[in-house]
Order: sequence, then structure tokens, then C-alpha cells
Amino acid sequence: MTLQALQSLEPGSSRRLTAGMVGLLTVGLHLPGRGLHFEVEGWETIPDAPTVMVCNHTHWLDWIALRWVGYWRHRTLCNWVKPRTYEEGWDRFLNKTGNIPVVSRGYLISADVRSLCGEPPDETQYRVLRDHLDEGTPLPEGAFFDKIASTPRDILGIRFDPSAEDWRACVERLFHQMMEATLAHTRTLCAQGIDLQIMPQGVTSMRLTHGHPGALQAALALDLPIVPVGINGFPQAYGEKGRIFPKPGGTVVMRIGEAYRPDPIEGLVPFLPSSEREHAEALQAGTEAMMSRIEKLLDPQHGPAASEDEADVVGVARFV
Repeated sequence: MTLQALQSLEPGSSRRLTAGMVGLLTVGLHLPGRGLHFEVEGWETIPDAPTVMVCNHTHWLDWIALRWVGYWRHRTLCNWVKPRTYEEGWDRFLNKTGNIPVVSRGYLISADVRSLCGEPPDETQYRVLRDHLDEGTPLPEGAFFDKIASTPRDILGIRFDPSAEDWRACVERLFHQMMEATLAHTRTLCAQGIDLQIMPQGVTSMRLTHGHPGALQAALALDLPIVPVGINGFPQAYGEKGRIFPKPGGTVVMRIGEAYRPDPIEGLVPFLPSSEREHAEALQAGTEAMMSRIEKLLDPQHGPAASEDEADVVGVARFV
């Protein structure tokens, strides 16, 4: 996913394709012996105007649950999705069913290293590069890091010239420009009355892991209220990862929390790395408050995880 490819996307939310997706899911849920049942609490509290719906993320398919429930209640959603999903051949379908790519620093690191070196970084290399990007920690000596820092190249659509800027500055510039494109596409869909759905954990996990500040920044940048959502029982209803249809007789309980406006952060420029660092404390506080609201909507088995190791996928594998 290059900057130019992201900018040139024309994401939409085709009612017909969405209806087809929902129809297939409905057939699957009502096959003899299946009968997955959704219990929805608090839907009537959602404001009429577009919102940012933030959910826990327990299963690779649970994003469909809110789409399915929303469709039958005349509510259309779009999702922020990882670029790697587009690279797996689903780009046309995703583009027409209300999905918008959202990059992360981890994705940019992994994609750049894979393009330059032929394979993604290992866990140690990734951690060093991520610390350098986040904290400005100096890169150590060595052939690998020298190659990263000194090789002129295109990085996902922008030119990196080591004589003019360092690698960190180039990646941060790329991140901001790509997030500006993501926000522009999202504004277009929200202006059509469409809600934005985000899983702020960024990973799937039976238990609630820590949240990332992207959802909070999205709400502030788009001037939308946040609606916390707790999805309970989805992995139990589906069983092992990779299943398309649920196990017989499962129940998913979806709880909708009260919509709220996050406190504004004066001076914040959303998704501008230097501004994010300047306002890191406020972003952290706002994100923790948001995750706390999600937590209150969860059954005990989906409560807070003891560590990030409880996530289904950790490390570099999240991005490639």
C-alpha cells in the first residue's frame, strides 16, 4: 500500500454489496443446527448522526457482528483495516464495502525493511527500529542498520534521501501523509451518514488488551462522538480460529455504551508524530478512559488481559 495508492482510493459503502455480505452471513447463521443468536443491549442510545464506534476485538470475524446488527437497524458502518488485508487480494471487495486502509508505524517499518532487504525484520531488529522511531533512540552500528539509514530509496511512495533527512524523519512524514489520506476518505463516508468502526486494541485477543490512541485521535480529527461497544461470546460461538460458520446454538451479547465527546486536546495535530509526542500524556489518559468504558460492557472472560502476550498475534507478525 503506497501513499499514492491510498490517496487514489475511492472507498464507498455499496448497499447492494453490503446486503450480499449480510445475506451470506444470515444464511450461514441460520443453517440447520447453527442458529447463532445476537442479543443487543442499548442500541437505541446511539445518536442519529455519525459516530466512532470502538469495540473489543476477540476474533478475526467479530468486526462483522456490528456490521450485521447495524444493517438490520438501518445503520451503515465503515471500518479502518490494516493494509496487509489489501495485499492479500481483497482490495476491490474491501474498497466497495466501506473499508479504509489505516497504516501503523509497525507496518511502515516492516514494509520498508521487506522491500529493502527481501524479508521483514526479525523481532530484535523491529524493536530497535521501533524504539528509534518512537523515542529517538540512536540506531546501533552494524550492516543492517547502516543499510536502513544510508540507502537512498522510495519508501511506499515517497523519496528517502539520507543526505537531506534521516530515516526517522522520512517515515514520520510518510505516516502523517498516509493518515491524512485515511482521514480524508473517512470524512467523505461520514458525510454520507456512515459510522466509523475501530478496534483500538489493534490485535485479536480473548481478553481486552491496551488501546492505541488512533481511535481517540480519529474522533477528535473528525469531530465525532465515541460510542463504546462490548462484544461478548463471539470466539466461544465460533470456536477455533479460521472457521467461517459458527458452532451450533451460540449466543453473542453486544452491549452499547453511552456516547460521549472526548475532552479536546488543545494544540494537538492528530497523527502528526511530533504533536503526538508533545501530547502523549493527554492521549494516553483519553485512551485509557475510552478502554475503561469498553471494559464495563464486557463479561468477565473478556476483561483486561494481564499482558500483551495474551493477544493472538504479537510482534512483527501483526504487520506482515
